[in-house]
Amino acid sequence: MRIPIALCICLVIFSPLAAEGECEKLAVLDLGMDPAGGPTVAATINDHPETMLIDTGGAASMLTRTVSDQLALARRPLPPRLALTAHGVAIRESAIVKKLSFGGLAVSDLHFLVIPDGVVPASDAGTLALDVFASSDLAFDFALGKLALFAGGSCSSPPPLPDDAGYSAVPIHRDAFGHILSSADADGRPIEVLIDTGSSITHMNQDDARTALGWREDAVDSKPDARGNDLLVLKSLHLGSLDLGSVPVRLSSKPGPRQPRLIIGMNTLKMFRLFMAANTQTLYIAPAR
Repeated sequence: MRIPIALCICLVIFSPLAAEGECEKLAVLDLGMDPAGGPTVAATINDHPETMLIDTGGAASMLTRTVSDQLALARRPLPPRLALTAHGVAIRESAIVKKLSFGGLAVSDLHFLVIPDGVVPASDAGTLALDVFASSDLAFDFALGKLALFAGGSCSSPPPLPDDAGYSAVPIHRDAFGHILSSADADGRPIEVLIDTGSSITHMNQDDARTALGWREDAVDSKPDARGNDLLVLKSLHLGSLDLGSVPVRLSSKPGPRQPRLIIGMNTLKMFRLFMAANTQTLYIAPAR
């Protein structure tokens, strides 16, 4: 879920659980799926059990206003220069969580953006974003419903896959807001991409699609989806040496980021295994078993 914000990324350091080869494993979490298809984990916020969406497309973690009210969290206004909107509704406050726990790990005194209800499914209390995982490498296996956390930089190479499948390695980098970006090839055209588990769908701004992909409303590969949104079907999308295959992209008329950017969401990502090594600036991706 991409909401641009220039917040400090808090460095959260966890203690190793066990070593796996050269990798220091911190935890293995069970992944659920919310009604929108987003990956979720069980967590406790100030000792209250909650379900949280894992959001690799977000720089800052978030809580819904309802959950913030239920937990009576202390809130503070955001500085005017950090004024944000989500789904057309203003975000003006952050909340302070004294203790966040998940998978046997704990974080203290973490700031969450307070978002309007409806931004995430009602079953989700909010999101856990890159501020929580800033010091960790993340290994997603969506088919098995697992998320493994490793100490950042402890893996000289990704943990081996049980089926001996090979990863495709792709360089990644952070933008000014802390989002993790990479480069891809979409139908023979280079494009910047954001790997976003917080988005249920792969999507892009219409103007960016015209500029970067040569999209036209009357093109044969453009058609409306079930909700009437313009839908561009990419014949191929390459990340490194791996072809993700035919990828449907929902096109939005809302303003996009400053550069043409494709947001790769869970309708595409669920078919792959990901290892995000942020400290070594590499994304490893392999097909699901």
